[in-house]
Amino acid sequence: MLRAAPHRGSEVRVVESVRGAVGVSGDDGVRGVGRLGERVLAFAGVIDDIVDVALDPASDGDAVAMVLLHEMSRGDVASVARRLRGSYAIVVVSPDEMVFFRDHLGFAPLFQRSRAEGAWVATEAKQVVAGARLRREPDMDAVTSVFLGATSDATPSALAGVDRVPRMTFVRAGRDGVSTQRYWYPESLLETSSMSVEEYREEFAVGMDRAVRRMMRGPDAISLSGGVDSPLVASFAAPAHAATYASPLASVSNVYPDQPSVDERPYIEVVAEALGMPAHMMVPTALPTDDIGTWVDLFDGPYPVVSVSESTEFYGWARGLGYEVVLTGELAEYLTEMSTHTLGHLLLTGRLGELAVAMRRERARQVPYGRIAKRVLKSSVPTWLWRRSRSLTAASRARRRPQWMMDAPVEDASTSDARTRWQAEQLSFLAGSGVLLEAHDTVTALCRVDVRRPFADIDLWESTLALRAEVKHCDLSRKALLRYCARGRVPDVILDRRDKTVFDESLLARIDYDALQRWLGQPRHRLPWIDYELLNERIEGRSIDLLEFMWMKDLAAVHAFLDQW
Repeated sequence: MLRAAPHRGSEVRVVESVRGAVGVSGDDGVRGVGRLGERVLAFAGVIDDIVDVALDPASDGDAVAMVLLHEMSRGDVASVARRLRGSYAIVVVSPDEMVFFRDHLGFAPLFQRSRAEGAWVATEAKQVVAGARLRREPDMDAVTSVFLGATSDATPSALAGVDRVPRMTFVRAGRDGVSTQRYWYPESLLETSSMSVEEYREEFAVGMDRAVRRMMRGPDAISLSGGVDSPLVASFAAPAHAATYASPLASVSNVYPDQPSVDERPYIEVVAEALGMPAHMMVPTALPTDDIGTWVDLFDGPYPVVSVSESTEFYGWARGLGYEVVLTGELAEYLTEMSTHTLGHLLLTGRLGELAVAMRRERARQVPYGRIAKRVLKSSVPTWLWRRSRSLTAASRARRRPQWMMDAPVEDASTSDARTRWQAEQLSFLAGSGVLLEAHDTVTALCRVDVRRPFADIDLWESTLALRAEVKHCDLSRKALLRYCARGRVPDVILDRRDKTVFDESLLARIDYDALQRWLGQPRHRLPWIDYELLNERIEGRSIDLLEFMWMKDLAAVHAFLDQW
């Protein structure tokens, strides 16, 4: 199983037990194995904290595995799982059972196959296929779900016979079969705090400072843009890095000098200078469709949206500069920005005073009355009307699809119950399977760099989930709460920006029509709801828009994967 993924590292360590074996490959510090009595354990990823004891970032991976085993020997595995912090996957084998789980938000991938004859668990689906001696073949339903963006933790791997391990859940496989149990219930946290906006600002400062200190190891940089999110992380990480390691935190950024609408270099330089950070910048050259065949083989399936080749170029460049950890500002929007259903939620929960305040703020921003009313009604209409509205919306989305895929299935997993729409929106990050995270994990393994997201720190996440709706969405303008927390830390020129950088110009300039033609011109397998003749006419015309290109790129990944058979 370890040899099936050589890109994970050549150094291999294996520990056997009475009922099975665990093993890891790769570098010390980000994975390890251990034995305590008849119980053996393996972990991959980074453990930031075990219970309340901060680990030395330089700890040997096997030493960390032993700490985990000792913690589990003092209590049940579920309680340990709840209290762990980091980005990791863990497997424990005892004489009676195998238990496995991953971090709360599911950044570390984990796949499994559990049957009466045994259980196989691994970081990548191909490793499970190797261990269980399965025939390597595609699961077409899973492939279709990835392409249509309709995956969940219940969606199998694109390799037939291999399942994902759900996040927030630990799985037991033993003589009596397989069972699952949640160890984290974020829905129970919603609106349980009485904090005010001002109190949250103080809580956020403590939480973000703790998060960046947990994640930095010394050879660190931050992926810096000209938006609010990564400069806010940098405003905490830069002084913490200087105090802890007596050296400045560096920034690494992509810049686009030939595309002014995309280039954020002036803003990046303002932040770097304000925080005393050495600023490294590169001009990306990778194309979104580069090496698709290689990527789908590594990822064991197609991948949506993201430009993997550009990510690999960027992180490989950062690693070449000597940085082992790259912090990012990712996931900030999932933490604080899910506000579509806020007005309806305030109405349905009887908070009419808070609703009136929110509506007055919207009017102060010159939002039309009609738009405000539409937002209230959209989130509070009865279930039957919501379903009718969603069906019309789904049909509208289908009409916006390219003509060559008009017959593709339309997926709509939206919540229809009016009283749970806001709650579901707050937890929307947890609804998908994380296919992009799985691909991203493989990229960072190839580049030998850990990418960490302070906005995904569980303690910070829990304190933010607990906010009342009128506090979390104190203002429905874009990133209002984060801007409030950032004021005085991040330069005003960043916080007061009225323009938003979009990468349309850059992506359109990097469309490789020859690559699209190569994968989609005469594919070995054909999806029944794709009009390939019309598709090729569009490619040959060489005038597609960005949305159509993104669909084509994702379809090219599907065919690159299927063409292996």
